Amino acid sequence: MSAADLIMDKIREELKKGLPSKRKILSYLVDLLNKDKYPSLSDFEVYDIVGDTYKLILNYKLNLKMPFTPVYKDVKKRIKKLYGKEKILKMEQYLEEKYGLRSLEKQKINHQIHKSTVPLSEKLRFD
Repeated sequence: MSAADLIMDKIREELKKGLPSKRKILSYLVDLLNKDKYPSLSDFEVYDIVGDTYKLILNYKLNLKMPFTPVYKDVKKRIKKLYGKEKILKMEQYLEEKYGLRSLEKQKINHQIHKSTVPLSEKLRFD
């Protein structure tokens, strides 16, 4: 069994608990960034584990009070601290293409644009 499979099994087991620990899940994901501990994992394998964790949390969401967003923010902070902003952008692009996971900033911008646009029919009524 590969290192990626072992980590995903640990995350799966944590999510099956009645009250999963965000701290444990985050520690599993952050451990993946330790190249001394997991030298064989490529960046894309790490990104896949983050994306798979996102999918798992969505699947368990009905039973969970823990959203993925805080975990994702913390992983991004750690990556930025260790590798810089360029690595975060690379990860976000990969996760958006493969998993449909949009960055929080993009979600907020899209929500604000959608919220602020007034339909043409509304504009015509007020003119």
